[in-house]
Amino acid sequence: MSDTEIVPGTGSEGEQPLAPIKGRAGMAIAVYALYLASFFVGITSIIAVILAYTSREREDFGLYTHYTFQIYTFWLGLLYSVGFGIAAAILMLLAASLGMFSMALMAVAGIALFAWFLLRCCTGLVMAIKGEPIANPESWGFVAARA
Repeated sequence: MSDTEIVPGTGSEGEQPLAPIKGRAGMAIAVYALYLASFFVGITSIIAVILAYTSREREDFGLYTHYTFQIYTFWLGLLYSVGFGIAAAILMLLAASLGMFSMALMAVAGIALFAWFLLRCCTGLVMAIKGEPIANPESWGFVAARA
């Protein structure tokens, strides 16, 4: 994962011009909405990532950052979930010796994963509605940064 930030510019060397994305962000907003709906119907996150992949290549730089952010959100969420599942399985095996501590630790990790996913979706959604690109769509962090 890259730590470099995508900096919008005027089209000079190394920078790509940004077309306003306001009014054209409908699909990006729909992908965020599908991610949020995945809390109730899990399959919608798979539909959302497919839409993000298919839409990303057709868009300019501003919307491209949203689709990249959405794709990273899906794969990082899956990675974190698998890691959490493995840790939970190990803690369940050790539950007899660790008791309530292991259960509390699993609950905290689950809440952190939920908060991470929710904050990424909500901040990205707000930025898409405002028509703003995401500065670092490849970040592993909690929120989308403004460009």
